[in-house]
Amino acid sequence: MVDTKRSSKELIFIRDYLAEYRTDLANKRTFLAYTRTALAVFAAGLALIKFFGHPIYVILGTALVVASLLILVQGLVTYYKMKQVTRAEDEKIRKFEAQGQ
Repeated sequence: MVDTKRSSKELIFIRDYLAEYRTDLANKRTFLAYTRTALAVFAAGLALIKFFGHPIYVILGTALVVASLLILVQGLVTYYKMKQVTRAEDEKIRKFEAQGQ
């Protein structure tokens, strides 16, 4: 049910704020997914190194450990880039709102 006591400007502000909040939460979920994937790949690499003595498994395990670090770095880069984009868009909206008043 729509609150008729609020002006349309207030409703737009609330909608924009909630959209920004959803975007921020989605960015955090994505970072957590990268972290979870990196941890799983890291664990698989360590398991191969620890439990199998064959040199091929050791090489594969080492490659997985390195890949997990790369996945984590990619997740961090993606998170901070998206955070900068959303912050820049938020500043644009605030400037626009300040000019309109």
